[in-house]
Amino acid sequence: MKRISLFIALSILSVTSFGQIGNPGMEDWRTTFAGFPFPTISISNPKLWSSTDSLALTVGPLIGGSGFTRQVFKETVKVHSGSASAKVMSAYQDTLGLLPGLLTNAKIEVDLATTNVNFTGGTAVTVMPQTVSAWVAYSPGIDSTTDTIGYDEGTLVVQAYATVWSVDSMVGSGFVNITPSDTFYEVTATLDYTTSDFPVHTLRILFTSSGGTGDVLDSSTLYVDDLSMTSTPNPPPPVSVSAVNGSQHVQVFPNPAKGFVYVAAPDNSEYTYKVLNISGQTILQSKVKGTGRIDISGLAAGTYLYVITGAGDSQVKQGKLTVTQ
Repeated sequence: MKRISLFIALSILSVTSFGQIGNPGMEDWRTTFAGFPFPTISISNPKLWSSTDSLALTVGPLIGGSGFTRQVFKETVKVHSGSASAKVMSAYQDTLGLLPGLLTNAKIEVDLATTNVNFTGGTAVTVMPQTVSAWVAYSPGIDSTTDTIGYDEGTLVVQAYATVWSVDSMVGSGFVNITPSDTFYEVTATLDYTTSDFPVHTLRILFTSSGGTGDVLDSSTLYVDDLSMTSTPNPPPPVSVSAVNGSQHVQVFPNPAKGFVYVAAPDNSEYTYKVLNISGQTILQSKVKGTGRIDISGLAAGTYLYVITGAGDSQVKQGKLTVTQ
């Protein structure tokens, strides 16, 4: 179970929209050849999706393994709708051991020096995803201790990424276990956001055939079909300081700061001053009128983002705040 936990950790007015998720019905597939030292083994993935197979073929031989067991297949009999679904299975991969099958819309990358698994990219979106749903069926695999059908669960993980301070950051995530069922049923992962101040640009989706409740079992099988998403409009991009009307009239000082900062506005209007951490979470908020002193003694040394809003929550200034000890 420890091995699989590490594996998962590396991975780990709403309108329904199919167009935002590529190949949601798992209808379109591609076949490629992979392997080392030369590509000799055929693997298949749904178009716009990646899987454990390419990972095992890349890493396995390089760390001393030669065996390979396919884990993702095009299924044409057990489907929810259309002509195909994705069949994802847990399996032994030689020296890598027992791994869950993984199906993701992200790109899987491997650090060959450490064999650490990383994920990049996903599906580009122009909205803020709220839920991701899929029709699934699930069959637990064999318990090696009893040599009988055991119990484990698959998982659906969703992650939303936005640009925070010019850095791609995960600002929302959702998770749901996939329990055994011989027939298809719908599961939904609801995203919980740490901030809604930054437009989401990428949605990452990961299915695993084990990794939820229970030990990982050989041949646990997950069927995935007909994904859908609900979303809300993205917030407008944060406006640069130079582009905001009146921003030059509101001053924040000193910066770098220790213990406190002053917010000064010549018009004596009321403003809201927010301090956000690198993940986009609001960690300090205060109202000021005219010139106000903000206590920041509770903030650890580091770099933060501040946002100042005026009447109607209109943004009038933003910038970076450096806190010193």
